[in-house]
Amino acid sequence: WVAEKAGQKFTARPMLYLTIPIIAGLLNWATNRLAVWMIFNPESFVGLPVIGKAREGEPLGWFGWQGIVPSKVRKMGSDIVDMTLNELLDVRVLFS
Repeated sequence: WVAEKAGQKFTARPMLYLTIPIIAGLLNWATNRLAVWMIFNPESFVGLPVIGKAREGEPLGWFGWQGIVPSKVRKMGSDIVDMTLNELLDVRVLFS
């Protein structure tokens, strides 16, 4: 009974039901694109610093945004240098 009703609805307006995956795919693409953009952009804080400035290393201000990677570039850079020197390279061998 339920499958028969669903079949009748689908055959009555097939284009309506066939566009659901297309619209869902476009919305998914748009939100993923926005998320990736927000990781890297903008490079400096953009917005209204209501109380002072955004804290160093924090991408979210009171009414604004800075990309996650640009806001954490100092910490990420020092972590990469520390890991490279301590775990991947031997400084004595490198300079001998």
